[in-house]
Amino acid sequence: MVRVDLRGEGLVGAVATGPDQRIKLAFPDGRTFGDDPAEAGRARRRRRTYTLLDLDAETGTATVEFVVHEGGLAGDWAAAAQPGDELDLTGPVG
Repeated sequence: MVRVDLRGEGLVGAVATGPDQRIKLAFPDGRTFGDDPAEAGRARRRRRTYTLLDLDAETGTATVEFVVHEGGLAGDWAAAAQPGDELDLTGPVG
């Protein structure tokens, strides 16, 4: 397991509805989405659902836990994640 702390303006003011809040994460080809408009479309096909942990709507931070296993898109991303790497987050929903 790898625990990743997320930060983004989209989490500021998010409403915590309970312990089972789900989010969708879309992963870029590399570390960021860059300036390629087609990358957003490709990333939508690399979307996974996770439970949002430790939401702090004041600071716009939250945590997600990833299972790391061979060949897993999200786990591979999380294992190599560095500060400043990007994800596209949709949600949270309860």
